[in-house]
Amino acid sequence: MKLERLGPNDLVDTVAALPIGISLLRVEPGNRFVLEMSNDIVHGLLQSDPASTGQNLTLLELKFTSPDLLARLQENAEQVVSTRTAATFEYPTALQDHRVRWISYTMVPLKEYDKVVRLLVTIKDNTALVEARRRKSRDLARIASSFLRICAWCSSVVDDEKGWLPVQEYVKRHPVHRPHAGRCPACASAEAPAT
Repeated sequence: MKLERLGPNDLVDTVAALPIGISLLRVEPGNRFVLEMSNDIVHGLLQSDPASTGQNLTLLELKFTSPDLLARLQENAEQVVSTRTAATFEYPTALQDHRVRWISYTMVPLKEYDKVVRLLVTIKDNTALVEARRRKSRDLARIASSFLRICAWCSSVVDDEKGWLPVQEYVKRHPVHRPHAGRCPACASAEAPAT
């Protein structure tokens, strides 16, 4: 079987067929990032114009999106180029129907002769993951507040001796002592081998 080198149109077709949002940014002098290609998933998530290929990142027109999103993405791209390492960033994006979606951007530097010439950007809707994290955090807070009285506004904790204390102060005054393997010291020592 003979392998042939892919041409630019083959790459565009491949990117368009991927099941995740993907963009390719060309790195130009002066920290300028030009959108070379992106698939329909990107345009759907960012609500951008598919004709925006060839535009500078900071000049893209995004509908119903936070105005500072492009500035943050520009800063992220500069960071990835300067550190030459991949990084992931997560930002909320407002949709036309006023819902907020959490979008994850992973930027991977593509190097040529030890110089970053392009950034491969994968874009994914992480809303379900963010909502699960928030539910978990709320559930943990609910569990903790059932053991301790915690102020819902400032998160201070009631101390029987000192009244309301900030969480850090409460933890300093009441360090957590955990018995070995979840057993009391008497039970833990009963199973300890004799020396």
